Amino acid sequence: MFDVLKELQNKGGANVDKGAMMKQAQDMQATMAESVKKTKEKLQNTKYEGYSNDESVRWITNGNLETVSVDITQVALDQGPEKLSELLTEASKDAFKESITGMRENMASFAQDLYGSNPLLSKLGMGGPPPAGKPPTPPGASNLPKDQDDFPSM
Repeated sequence: MFDVLKELQNKGGANVDKGAMMKQAQDMQATMAESVKKTKEKLQNTKYEGYSNDESVRWITNGNLETVSVDITQVALDQGPEKLSELLTEASKDAFKESITGMRENMASFAQDLYGSNPLLSKLGMGGPPPAGKPPTPPGASNLPKDQDDFPSM
């Protein structure tokens, strides 16, 4: 980032206030650190629920894709070990899908906050924020078939 600042200063010559530019860069760094901290806390504290098809198993994850808890009803236990394994798999996939969706929304919100509070980014030619409600497309994701996610299947 500081290489870009130097280049911008060289292009602007005497018209660039180096002190103001460095202050903006420091402010951007502080804002970014605070945004990262808030986003991590939000992901850690947000819970996502997934269910088996018959709703006899509930799997709860947080926004960091960590399992928080698993609830298994007696109905699920009575179906035997093979069926229980299937129900657990269904519920975990559903919970992780919900968690990934939530993570994407949080990252889009993070990007909005970051761009909205840092006018220096536009001066550095780093573009604008992604459209509201639409998370940024990961590199190479446009090459994926539409029926596939950019996350590994479970």
